Amino acid sequence: MGSRTTTLMVVVVGFFMLYLYFQYAAEAQFRFSIGIKQKEHFEHPTDPGISAKKQDFKSPEKGEQAESKRLPTPPGTSCPPCPKVPQVSNYKSQFAVQNTLTARFNELTIAKHPTYGTCLLTNSSSTPVTCSSDEHIHYEALVHPALVLHPFPRRVLVVGGLVEAPIREVLKHFLVREITWVDQKDLIEGPKRFLPSEYAYEDPLNRVEVENMAGAGYMRYVDNANRHYDVIIIADDARHVQRENHWKGAASMEKRAEVIEAAQAALKAGGVLAVFSGEIEGPAWEDRRLLRRYFPRVFLGTRYVPSVGAPVAYSYATRSEAPPDPRMLAPEYIDARLRRTTIGGTRSYDGLTHLHMFALTKDMRDEIDKEDLKAREKSAATIVVGATPSELLHAPYKEEPFLDPVTQGDTITREFYGCANEAFNMTNLKTIVEGAVEKMNGRLVFLNATEVKEFKNNTGATKPIPMLSVVAMTEGGSITLHAWPSYQYAAADVTNFNNWAVGEEAMNHIFNELDATKSIGSTSLRGSLTRFASAPILDHVKYPTPYKQNPKVEFRISPTAGSGNFAREPIMKGEIIFEGPIETYLLTKEEIRAKPEWLEEFMMHYGEQAEDGIFVGPPYADLDASYFTNHHCDANLWYEDYDIMVARRDIAIGEELNFDYGTIYSDPEILDINPCQCGAPNCRKHITGNDWKKADVQKMHGLEHFWPHIQKKIIKTSKLRKRETLAEL
Repeated sequence: MGSRTTTLMVVVVGFFMLYLYFQYAAEAQFRFSIGIKQKEHFEHPTDPGISAKKQDFKSPEKGEQAESKRLPTPPGTSCPPCPKVPQVSNYKSQFAVQNTLTARFNELTIAKHPTYGTCLLTNSSSTPVTCSSDEHIHYEALVHPALVLHPFPRRVLVVGGLVEAPIREVLKHFLVREITWVDQKDLIEGPKRFLPSEYAYEDPLNRVEVENMAGAGYMRYVDNANRHYDVIIIADDARHVQRENHWKGAASMEKRAEVIEAAQAALKAGGVLAVFSGEIEGPAWEDRRLLRRYFPRVFLGTRYVPSVGAPVAYSYATRSEAPPDPRMLAPEYIDARLRRTTIGGTRSYDGLTHLHMFALTKDMRDEIDKEDLKAREKSAATIVVGATPSELLHAPYKEEPFLDPVTQGDTITREFYGCANEAFNMTNLKTIVEGAVEKMNGRLVFLNATEVKEFKNNTGATKPIPMLSVVAMTEGGSITLHAWPSYQYAAADVTNFNNWAVGEEAMNHIFNELDATKSIGSTSLRGSLTRFASAPILDHVKYPTPYKQNPKVEFRISPTAGSGNFAREPIMKGEIIFEGPIETYLLTKEEIRAKPEWLEEFMMHYGEQAEDGIFVGPPYADLDASYFTNHHCDANLWYEDYDIMVARRDIAIGEELNFDYGTIYSDPEILDINPCQCGAPNCRKHITGNDWKKADVQKMHGLEHFWPHIQKKIIKTSKLRKRETLAEL
């Protein structure tokens, strides 16, 4: 009897456990099948399908948790004021499921939404991973600020993301040489088949390498392999680390911390980390605390993504003082950087959007300051300003309109950090200012120099320090240069109303001669009320170009083309001759055309074409030897990328160094040499921007020795020819 009773109890308990299992499974399927049903939210004022303020969703795995600290919502990033009465929305009426994919621990759902288009959802989050209507808002905000902050990004690592869009955005930066994307192949291949083509990237130069593994595992490998990157982008947000069996292998914030710690170690000097931190209410705050454990400089940006129904956060971190504070960058700086270093354009991100991203509300900044207080050092000194008399607070108001002066100019302000000690003597500073006047094509009218050996009232100094000042009056302007040798710091102002002089050339000269490690500044327009820029903060950030020239190269007169470079010693095939990034010199064709005629002619003569409508326009004050390398139809040098020129073959002592201009130019308007005087047996006689199309030129150099913008053209035209040939057959 006892045995039968025991058996019966086991059967009953077994059925009861099965019942609980199916109940839980049904509940989970009910919650996720069409995108988290019956979830309370405030109704969006323009679309009842959007959750403008989401309630905490406590899944069975989480249990009861203490409410996390929330960041305030920034201005302009949330929807307009929402009704105070909560509305109950059923996602079933909003999303029409198209496909359900199973991968590892997760289900991926492709669904259609009447407002947001094709969406990708997972069962680890209550909001879509991405929707086609606004994906550009999210991915442009994640990727571009990090690449703009870094001066010379070449190697980029993208961890996670699930879709191809972040890779698409990185590839718009045409100087990026290598992109590694880490994600599990079975996860990225599924959505790829069903999402719109706008998500996909084109990589004709095979610069993207996909690593089929989880992000945490790859970051451990990166740490062990000692691989380093200029920019690392973590495209998965913090909400995905809440589940125990998360499909990315990130089981907790401890696992995310491992990824962040490994990313810190994997960044090269001056490197930038970009992290998608999820919704601003909750996960972003935890992300910031985590990042502050590993990075001294962490910046928060926000965007409102309609399909998410809430502001989302993006964190940018660096250990270096080199990248500028993104909050201080003027829209003009961002727009200029995008014009000069990207192709394909952006739909959402630009200078004003950048300003908006980092313009956080005061209460949010106060919360951040409280959290960062222990990590920040107190200011060494405070400038005390006395009270202003009331009669001086306001200028007298006149009703008659101001006259708009005919004369127009600008004042350029620059600060120079990390200057060489040997630059700081009075004789040298006077020579620098005189050279600056010459480089800007100005005429010196008057110059005066003063040295204060013990400047007692210097702001921030605890003891008297020396200060040197040089003032020059020019025809139509002035130059002032102040230097503090104790700080290896200098500050300069150039005011210019002469339309034949270029103040920026004077600043380039001062930067080079002081041997500074960084300069920042801004430009103020003079002489017209309608010409003021929208943001008078940093519109200039510059670093010395890490340019290298082979010591076997010497510069002297060329028998065929004025000046040239020659081999002072034997050079072996494959040796690097010139190496260095080109970002500092990039200008659009329109920007070069707007220069004074003498400088436009100079830049177009020595410049090189980096992309359609984008050129390497070397400043008059900063011309290195590589620009004097002349053309030859049977050249002994060729490029391996934008930054590297190597020996094509062995080169004897005294031989002139040259390369084929047809490998970098694709604009016939810019390159037109007739007749060519190189004297090569295979001389093409007439050199134009269309020479890259010639079969013999392509055969001689091979695809990899054209500049990348021409490589893409060759690949595209060869595909078209192949299609035409197949069509004929």
